[in-house]
Amino acid sequence: SVWLPSEWAAEAIMAPLRARSADWFPLLLLVSTAGGLLVVGAWLHGRYFPEGFSRAQEGASLKESAVRRGSVLDGVLRPLQPATRALVVKDIRTFFRDTTQWSQLILLAVLVVVYVYNIRVLPLFTGVEVGFFLVNVISFLNLGLAGFVLAAIAARFLFPAVSLEGRTLWLLRSSPLMLRRLVWSKYWVNVIPLLVVALALTAGT
Repeated sequence: SVWLPSEWAAEAIMAPLRARSADWFPLLLLVSTAGGLLVVGAWLHGRYFPEGFSRAQEGASLKESAVRRGSVLDGVLRPLQPATRALVVKDIRTFFRDTTQWSQLILLAVLVVVYVYNIRVLPLFTGVEVGFFLVNVISFLNLGLAGFVLAAIAARFLFPAVSLEGRTLWLLRSSPLMLRRLVWSKYWVNVIPLLVVALALTAGT
């Protein structure tokens, strides 16, 4: 289409090759369009962005929802000691705020769904008569494969839990908090979801 910038760029490149003379009009269209859009974008940013950003950060609904979630989480973790509760809350919030962590659960969830589907379509569940030995072999292999899935999830989230603290680990080490409590808080934050996944895999397969 003659209205697309890609067409103007192609014409600006191909015109000297075809006619052996430069055609400056497509290049002028590209530069003027880019400059015009830059001016319009700067005007829109100066006109609407500060107000929108202020409403997004200071809206009453955002504050109320954040307070509500925080109160529910504190109520569930109330039996824990204050230092342990603070670590658990921090790890949970960091997990959901860091897209590099929870987004990987999508890939793992797809693999788990494929695994459960492959187990469900075996002859064990279709009414076909299968020997007792084969039933036991598949059952034990299923337990082994479920263990592999859980080990993969634990190796991704549980194993590097302490090292994910990064440079802030020295703050925790210099605080009165015992290292033992830090390790146990990391353990319980990750092992409870793993137990839920293990029960779901066992029940689903």
